[in-house]
Amino acid sequence: MFILIYRVYTSANGVEVIINARGGNAEKYAKRVQNKLVALSYYDRGVKVNSGLYVLRKTTMPAILCECGFINNERDMNLYDPNKIAEAIAEGVLNMELDTSTAEESKPQEVATTDKWFTTKNVDTSLNIRNEGTTNSAIVGSISKGAKFKFNYVNSDYLGWLCITYNGITGYVSAKYAQEVREEVKPVVKYGTVTASTLNVRDGAGIEYNDIGDVYEGEKVRIKWTVPGWHYIVYNTKNGTKEGYVYAKYIEIVQ
Repeated sequence: MFILIYRVYTSANGVEVIINARGGNAEKYAKRVQNKLVALSYYDRGVKVNSGLYVLRKTTMPAILCECGFINNERDMNLYDPNKIAEAIAEGVLNMELDTSTAEESKPQEVATTDKWFTTKNVDTSLNIRNEGTTNSAIVGSISKGAKFKFNYVNSDYLGWLCITYNGITGYVSAKYAQEVREEVKPVVKYGTVTASTLNVRDGAGIEYNDIGDVYEGEKVRIKWTVPGWHYIVYNTKNGTKEGYVYAKYIEIVQ
């Protein structure tokens, strides 16, 4: 799919999505994207057809142009949030709600890497699993209401569908009838032993950063996370615990 996102400078306001012609997949995506953008409180300029635009006319895949507000309109400028616009367009194309909440991004997180699991949503009895991501595709299985199934990936050929595995069956389910299962993941706790006689602790992952302390040979430290060549550790001092980066070469991982 081809998506062009831009803003306009002219005496108008609101959002619109432009397509080459009515009746195809592009119009289906355009209507959903337009609804999501309007939900951000923009004026609704609708889905419009412009068959004279080269980028739409010559693109063989479904193509839409998203006009996301006018830069010389005060209200549009006050509403403008590129992250919300990106999320709205993605939700419209995929036809599903996205969870874009993130933990603190400045530090790697102490979580294990796990598979993603989903369960059914707005299903009376069961959810069909299909061979391909279309309602015309053969049904290869079904998922009981409330059951969990493993998410594999989203195929760009079948937007709005999830490739999943359930009871040994791999196929596609409609994303609008699925929701991710949120489960608490226990932190991965690792420890290491210092192998150098004295090892500098720094306030950043590199020798150019400040020396803020030392750990010593045989000392056991807790590793919170690792970046290339460096561990971020917690270590004990006479004034309590402190944290910082140490050169990973001189830490031996222990259980």
